[in-house]
Amino acid sequence: MEEKPLISGLAVPGMPHGSPGMEMHSHESHSHDYESYEVVAFTESGKTKIFDKISP
Repeated sequence: MEEKPLISGLAVPGMPHGSPGMEMHSHESHSHDYESYEVVAFTESGKTKIFDKISP
């Protein structure tokens, strides 16, 4: 948290499997079903940019 980017917030469009709160767990195989996804930063004016890319 040392960096303080000039953004208003972060979002994960589409809520892909594996994003926080959208994890899927199979009780039979004890495995997780994750997808890659992008975290988007947005400014007060609505400008967006990719903040991070998350891969399983």
